Amino acid sequence: MIKNGNNIKCKTCGKEFYISLSRFGARKYCSKECAEKDNYGFKERKRKCIICDKEFLIKKNIELQKKTCSFECWKENNSRISKEKWSKKIIKTCKVCGKEFEALKFYIGNGKCPDCRYNQLSKERRGELNPNYKDGHATKEKFGGRRNIYTTKHFRACHNYRKFLLKTNDYLTCEHCGVNQNGTSHFEVHHLYFASRWPRHENLHNFKNLILLCKQCHGDFHNGNLGKRLLENYEKKRGLKNLFKYKIIFNEKTWRK
Repeated sequence: MIKNGNNIKCKTCGKEFYISLSRFGARKYCSKECAEKDNYGFKERKRKCIICDKEFLIKKNIELQKKTCSFECWKENNSRISKEKWSKKIIKTCKVCGKEFEALKFYIGNGKCPDCRYNQLSKERRGELNPNYKDGHATKEKFGGRRNIYTTKHFRACHNYRKFLLKTNDYLTCEHCGVNQNGTSHFEVHHLYFASRWPRHENLHNFKNLILLCKQCHGDFHNGNLGKRLLENYEKKRGLKNLFKYKIIFNEKTWRK
């Protein structure tokens, strides 16, 4: 390899060292220690805080962007910038309905007013197009828009089952493998007969249909053939077939057993 560089003196210790031609002007120190002693050639400078006018020192090159003397001043400056940004509004005309509406200056958007934007999203995410779609039972409008009540009832039943187990055992335990809080702190309530297959059944949230599981066992119950075998065991133990003797079927006009 042909050497095209030269020897230069270290800016801190004066020791001579070799650098290549491409590094001329970029490297001035023989080692990292010498560079740190000289603070990489940066000279301290004073600056006034834009919030409190207090003078503070900039000691490193990386601090050149600093405009405030402390964290409190930095927060105040950020809130001031945010208020200014959100206060600037302009009038736009909707591309769809032609209606004028107020919009934030920094927000580009799609040129539609809030009503038209909402209508577009509701059409694009209806039914199977909705990212939360699960067999349609909790999302279809046929239930009279009662999705929140349905899901809240589901979570409340799981919460009540946990409370019931805590009263009887004083601590949580996986009902399948027996691991307690010393082994894991993550427990999940599982419906043996799923809500997607038995929607709004009167015994869906019966405690016989609920089981508290650790994360590992909960995964096993949802794991294809293994989950089917586990379900069959609990069907016999808890008499689930008698509880779910009649399946509620949805009819467009009414509910019937």
